[in-house]
Amino acid sequence: MKILIAYDGSSSSDLIFRDLQRAGMPEEVEAQIVSVAAEWFPAPGSFAMVEVQYFNPKSVWQEAHKWAEEATQRLRKIFPKWNISEKVVYGSAARVLIEEADVFHPDLLVLGARGHSGIGKLLLGSVSQKVLRSAHCSVRVSRDHEERPDKTDNNIRIVVGVDGSDGASEAVKAVLARNWPSGTEVRTVTADLPEAEHMPAPIAEWIHEERARVNSQVESSLAEFDAKGLKTSSVLKHAEAKDLLCEEAETWKADVVFVGAKQMTKMDRFLLGSVSASVSERAHCSVEVVRPKNVAK
Repeated sequence: MKILIAYDGSSSSDLIFRDLQRAGMPEEVEAQIVSVAAEWFPAPGSFAMVEVQYFNPKSVWQEAHKWAEEATQRLRKIFPKWNISEKVVYGSAARVLIEEADVFHPDLLVLGARGHSGIGKLLLGSVSQKVLRSAHCSVRVSRDHEERPDKTDNNIRIVVGVDGSDGASEAVKAVLARNWPSGTEVRTVTADLPEAEHMPAPIAEWIHEERARVNSQVESSLAEFDAKGLKTSSVLKHAEAKDLLCEEAETWKADVVFVGAKQMTKMDRFLLGSVSASVSERAHCSVEVVRPKNVAK
């Protein structure tokens, strides 16, 4: 497995280390840590609010190197068998991560939910959402699991969005491919279709067929999870998928939501925010948006 990890020294990116320990990672991984020497300039008229250090390229470059070295050392302590390299690139964070993913060809790109500064927090959508739309690999947005102190056990809890699509199949495959510890729980979450009782005949027939197809995928997914030794449950409710996934993840105190994304056509990039990008932005836990490896550009 190949993983590309974005690290910027922020408290948010620090969460990546804890998150990866609960992500079912294999013992042997080729990981590359990327730190971006940010290429950023304030809007006209705002220079008075910006510290001088933002305009010192040498200082920014040195700081990015420090972040990369720190991340490498920490990751090696956690995963001693991993083959870890580091890279520092000058430029825009989103653009650099997308380009490095095209070069490194990772199975998974991991980044924190927030940026290095208050400005980074405001620009969350400009980095994570751009990466989610444009990266040709799976993307995991890491969040803190310790923000849920009322969780009564330490079992890993995984929510998987299942809707009958190829993307959902990829999300299920991604969960099955990981090495989960004993006690790990998986819950499939499905937004049910409207009732067909008062619909015109062609629409009612389609709804019945589609519901049967989705239910079949849910049942087969649960069977596969059971066979892997995972504790399973399922939720089926009438709701918007993006709302239901976030609500169930929060109520159940999930560690992560796995959700699939369609193959990345230009139209898919435009429509991605309807579910996966929305969940990645709103969920209170980590979110992994799953794509097949080597998706065509």
